[in-house]
Amino acid sequence: MRKQEDHAENLVIAHRGLTSLHLENTLAALRSAFEHKADGVEFDVQLSKDLIPMVFHDRTLDRLVHIKACIDDLTLAELKNLRQSSVRYKNQVYAISTLQEILHFMPANKIINIELKETTGMKGLEGMKSVLKVIEPFKNKLKIIISSFEPEILHMVSQLDHDYMKGLLIDTKSMLNNYLKSSLIDHIDFLHPHIDLIDKPMSEEIKKRGIKLILWGHKNLGEELNFIADKHFAMITDIPEELIAKLRAC
Repeated sequence: MRKQEDHAENLVIAHRGLTSLHLENTLAALRSAFEHKADGVEFDVQLSKDLIPMVFHDRTLDRLVHIKACIDDLTLAELKNLRQSSVRYKNQVYAISTLQEILHFMPANKIINIELKETTGMKGLEGMKSVLKVIEPFKNKLKIIISSFEPEILHMVSQLDHDYMKGLLIDTKSMLNNYLKSSLIDHIDFLHPHIDLIDKPMSEEIKKRGIKLILWGHKNLGEELNFIADKHFAMITDIPEELIAKLRAC
C-alpha cells in the first residue's frame, strides 16, 4: 500500500459503510459503500468473550441490539444468535458479523480502515493476537490500515507485526499538539484528526512534517473545503455519496 498510495489524495472513506441505506458496520452497509464508488470503508472491531473479533462499534449492546450486556460478556455463539436493528431502517434486521466474514467480502483495490476499539486493548496481547490472526490471511490482498485512539493498542500491533499501516485517531487540539511534539508519530503512518482540528496553519505544519492525514467527523457538505484545497490523503465521512459528487464537480 505504501508504494501504491504515495500520490493519492482526497480519497473518500465511508464511515461504518453506507449508513444512508443500511445499519452501521454491517456487511450490507460496507458493500453498499463500494457499490456507490467509495475509495474505502472504515469500520470498528470489538472482541467477544472468547476473543473473536466482531465488527461492532459500542462495547455495550443496548443501542443496536437492545439488551443490557457488553459485547465481551458474550461468546461468538451467543452473539450470532442476536440481531441488530434501528428505527431509522424500519423493518430491517442485521446479524453481527465477525471480522473474518467482513474481510472475506472486501475488494482488493480499496482502503480497509479497521478501528480497534477498547476491548481489543483490554484483552492485552492475547486479544491482539486473535485480531491479527484473522487479518493475517488478508494482509497481502487488501489495503489495510489499522487505527485506534489508543497508542497502546497500536504499540501492541507493532509488537506483533510491523508490517501493518497504522493510524492514530485524535479528537482534541491538545492531543494533536502533544502528538506532533512526541516521537510517537515516527511509528505511525497516518494521523486521523477530527476535521474541526485542521485549519490552514495546522495543515501547513503537518505537511511540512511529511505526515499523511486521514480526517474524520465529516457530516455535512461545506466542512470539507480545506480538505479539498489542501489535498490530504483521505476523509472518513458519513455522507460518502455527497462528498464523491462534490469532488467530481471540483
